[in-house]
Amino acid sequence: MKHLYCELGDGTSVTFNDIGHEADGSERVRLYFEKPDDEYFFKYLETSLPKLQRIDSNGFTDAEIAQLLRFASDNAELIWKLARKEEDWFACAI
Repeated sequence: MKHLYCELGDGTSVTFNDIGHEADGSERVRLYFEKPDDEYFFKYLETSLPKLQRIDSNGFTDAEIAQLLRFASDNAELIWKLARKEEDWFACAI
């Protein structure tokens, strides 16, 4: 199931999935960044915790992707807690 984490000041929505598993059995949480865009309709970036590697993207520049991955890294602890349902609230102020 996809959950809203927050919306950044520039209109980028950050969502995440429930905890899933990689082929080796390790846990992962997929993260999605989506931003409305006139040229691309939506810019998007898909990554996952804990690896934080680009899985798929379109429209974001390399610099924007680096900034979004840094945001994901900075918020990883809370996102994991939310994905584990250890926290009941979703909040983000940027």
